[in-house]
Amino acid sequence: EQQGLLYSPFYDPLTATLIVGTLSLRAPPPPSFSGLRRIQGNLSLERDQAEEFTGFPVLDSISGSLTIANNARLVTLSGFPALGEVGTLLLQRNPRLESVSGLSALQTVRRDLRLNQCPRLQEIEGLRHHVRFLRSLESLTSLTIRNCPITSAESLQPLFANSPDFRGGIRITNTELQDVRFMAGLRHVESSFYVSENLLNSLE
Repeated sequence: EQQGLLYSPFYDPLTATLIVGTLSLRAPPPPSFSGLRRIQGNLSLERDQAEEFTGFPVLDSISGSLTIANNARLVTLSGFPALGEVGTLLLQRNPRLESVSGLSALQTVRRDLRLNQCPRLQEIEGLRHHVRFLRSLESLTSLTIRNCPITSAESLQPLFANSPDFRGGIRITNTELQDVRFMAGLRHVESSFYVSENLLNSLE
């Protein structure tokens, strides 16, 4: 059924673009998806039993959300080497996920960036290219890091340095962060701001 989408009016073979509300996968995608470049809609990867995810080697943009959630055995992301832009990035309830290095090509998150309930995720350095090339936080409406034992978020520092006025909400709770130096330069948060239940030694 999912493979049939590539032979439907919702797929443009000239631009390798799939127009869909939500493409939900609970297993690796069929080989025919390997040439997919753009998704106009959402991509959801849930309840897959694989330890790593592969299958979208040339996918470069998702206009809606990329949700990777409830994957009991997922350890690393390796299936998005060309993904440069998403609307929302949600990583949630992946109990064995240790690395997001597979998202190293990501340059733009247009709305929400949410990391939640990934109890083995200690670093987010895989996003370093994303924060290096994204000029500011102006497009984000939400930044959430919850229930992840992240010890450092220095890779996010350029975001706050380049955009002292954040028009959305920030929630960073129950992590292993010891300082918030990565938020140096932040001047104003238009919506909510929560930093609690961390291991902070200083608010500098």
